[in-house]
Amino acid sequence: MTHHGNVPAGWYDDGTGTGAQRWWDGQRWTEHRTSPPYRPAPYPRAPGAQPSTPWSGYTGAPGPARGRSRKILPITLAVVAVLVVAFVTYSFFAPGDGNTEWYNEGYAAGRDGAVSLYNISGNAESACNMALLDKIKIGDSKRTRRAKELKRGCLQAVKDLGEK
Repeated sequence: MTHHGNVPAGWYDDGTGTGAQRWWDGQRWTEHRTSPPYRPAPYPRAPGAQPSTPWSGYTGAPGPARGRSRKILPITLAVVAVLVVAFVTYSFFAPGDGNTEWYNEGYAAGRDGAVSLYNISGNAESACNMALLDKIKIGDSKRTRRAKELKRGCLQAVKDLGEK
């Protein structure tokens, strides 16, 4: 624990190996000391237990190909997410062309049931809601393309065939 030359003043290890430090004023050691840092006692081992050995796993550095694969996964996930959002958006908001299978199914439901309900109630919207009860599936909401096309076909049938 000797310092010679131009060693700046400061706290330095006191040389006891405990972690305690002593103040060097730039020319000599002073009596100012710090206590060693707190170290809790180790947990007692269970009777008959062997001391654990430190884990020594793979220590090699990854090669350059590993960095590339880490970049590909987030990019792939981002592209898939964009495609899913685009598909869902299209399926909710795309206009129908009137020639879809769902439109024709809705038109048939309107022709077969909604027209008579409309003639009784006078409300085409309610008549189609009643006529399409068995056609709308559990997973459909009012905004899905399938539900929109069924409703559009039914309303067109009521408009075309209903009494005025």
